[in-house]
Amino acid sequence: MTVIGAVGAIFLSLLPLRSYTAFWHPPRHTEAGDLRAAYGPAIKLVRRVTPPNARVFLIIQNTTGFAYVVLSYEIAPRLNNHGHFSWSIRAPEKVAAVYQTDVTPGEWASDLARSFDYVWVIEADPAFVHTYGPLFEGGRAAPGLFGVLKENGAVRLKSIAPWSSQQSTAAPGCTRSWNPRKKR
Repeated sequence: MTVIGAVGAIFLSLLPLRSYTAFWHPPRHTEAGDLRAAYGPAIKLVRRVTPPNARVFLIIQNTTGFAYVVLSYEIAPRLNNHGHFSWSIRAPEKVAAVYQTDVTPGEWASDLARSFDYVWVIEADPAFVHTYGPLFEGGRAAPGLFGVLKENGAVRLKSIAPWSSQQSTAAPGCTRSWNPRKKR
């Protein structure tokens, strides 16, 4: 037993301290953690402004969907657009795109009217802004949280809390609550 202990002690003494520490205390860096850090203020804003039973459509253009999954988890128990259109939508084109759903503005507006209270635009490319911008208040589909208003058979997306996706860590603190089901 003492021979095994001595060999073990010699082996451990030969290992650099850094690798020994990394073995017992691995770094906590993950892609999901990076997303949570980058969008932390926006996540808190969505949680604070929307009720737990809200239905939120997330838009995060040109991604593989990992960010969509992480951010959907972060705003739970709020329902999201799983089972509806993709997190990345665009006007129908002849060329197929991976991870995107082809949907006209009218189809998207109908789905929003039937099934959603909010739209959370996280990342929007110029094609999204051009195609779906008219549905947004002021014609501007910028990153932010929008309430889905149903008026006279039409859908309008009212800005609740705008922010810059490039400065998502500086998302504004919004303390007001907004209930889309309440008549305005």
